Amino acid sequence: MHHNDLPEGDPRHDITDLFVFQSSEDRARTAVILNVHPELTPAADPVDARVSYELKFDLDGDLEADLAFHILFNRAGDGRWGASVLRSTGLDARGTGRIGASLFHGVAVSDGHLADIAEEQGHRLFAGPRSDPFFADRDGFANGMQWTGRDYFADKDVFSIALEIPNDSLAGERRIAVWARTVGLSSQHVLNQAGRPGNNVFRPEPEVFQTVGPAQQREHYLDRYAQNFRAMGYTEAEAMGLAKDWVPDVLSYDCTESAGFPNGRRPTDDVVATAVEILTRAPLPASARIPAHSDLLQRFPYLGAPHHL
Repeated sequence: MHHNDLPEGDPRHDITDLFVFQSSEDRARTAVILNVHPELTPAADPVDARVSYELKFDLDGDLEADLAFHILFNRAGDGRWGASVLRSTGLDARGTGRIGASLFHGVAVSDGHLADIAEEQGHRLFAGPRSDPFFADRDGFANGMQWTGRDYFADKDVFSIALEIPNDSLAGERRIAVWARTVGLSSQHVLNQAGRPGNNVFRPEPEVFQTVGPAQQREHYLDRYAQNFRAMGYTEAEAMGLAKDWVPDVLSYDCTESAGFPNGRRPTDDVVATAVEILTRAPLPASARIPAHSDLLQRFPYLGAPHHL
């Protein structure tokens, strides 16, 4: 539910989805997928070399990053893109941009149907265009829940960054918090931030909210979220309970559990139904349910080949 979160902004900075789930190939590993650039086309630059694409992990419950992976891109003279990943821990994980130890350097970005996968120090990396895994009747949602039964995203592509990391890296509290953001390298300005899917449907001041870190979000926005839910007809207690579910904007994840959302999020999880049922206070009708995409893979990098090359 983060698609077109920056309708007037640069699509290369727009986080469409964040997934965190137990690897289907090895239960001792976690897959993290950050997708950007909605409706990617072959003619478009897929990413921005002036931006840091960041994955943040809070391991001790204070909603500050204790582990971070910053993915940076550069374009060679022949036009091909390369990806580098910096890994940071402790206080460094709260920073942005070029900080941390080099984990991957200059890995070729995939540009075809085959997924080029790099491996270093027990981690795996993929970066390149893939089939957009998001599934929803977007037109029906935008038209007052007048459902069409059509999956708008069935033939769309995104730029996908997939990491697979050892669960040993996530040692700390059993349940951790994960979020993603895009940040300007020079300005250090947060361009987009995403955690729990659907959060952008309910948030007040969306452009300001996404610049506020998870550790400060409840202080500034909990009451305003509750106010939004009260306006939908929820009682005071119900509204505050929902607000606490949605603020802060992070994915809660236990790496020992294979279940999906709200334990992390898998590409097959129907997160649209959750948001719509809160908005309408009624079960999502069968006519509005869209199935997960059939081109998803059972192995890393999990997303299907791009539709357009």
